[in-house]
Amino acid sequence: MISFIVPAFNEEKRIEKILRSLSEYGDNHEIIISDDNSTDTTVEIARRYTDKIIINQGEKRGIAANRNRGAKIAQGEYFVFIDADIHIDNPNIFFRKAERVFQEDRRLVAATVFLRVFRNMETLADKIILQFFNYFFLILNFFGIGAASGEFQIMRADAFRKVNGFNENLIAGEDQDMFRRLAGIGKVRSIKTLVAH
Repeated sequence: MISFIVPAFNEEKRIEKILRSLSEYGDNHEIIISDDNSTDTTVEIARRYTDKIIINQGEKRGIAANRNRGAKIAQGEYFVFIDADIHIDNPNIFFRKAERVFQEDRRLVAATVFLRVFRNMETLADKIILQFFNYFFLILNFFGIGAASGEFQIMRADAFRKVNGFNENLIAGEDQDMFRRLAGIGKVRSIKTLVAH
């Protein structure tokens, strides 16, 4: 099973698109929203797609803590941490391929994918910057250093637990730190053939 963990804070204008996409995935999955006490209609929108919603009740704030709260109730073999403003085309093809990559390589503990802006909205600057980071992460992961942005990360649940989740003491860079630590216990990679928008 895949646990989709979506951290959220005031995402009413963006979150429905990703939740609709994730809910189309036909294999065994759960969608978990970890809300950092939104003041808009984020939670109400999320309730249309899942009843697994955690709302921060005065605990530590921030993206790392938010992701960790979602992971605490996750039951899947794989955790997918995905931001509310990301979109996945053809989720059945996308996530079945991602699962196959893990099944074919038991040493693989975590992966990221290539990111790009939708073609009809993409500027030249978007294309250059995202391609730079996509290939930069690809190279660092190839050499076992570990790198990925927080927009999309998939990992084995047992690997997440082994490294004790995201570092909640980091204000920024918790995504890179996570992949660096995961690279210390197994193989990490960028899946070039999978693209998230």
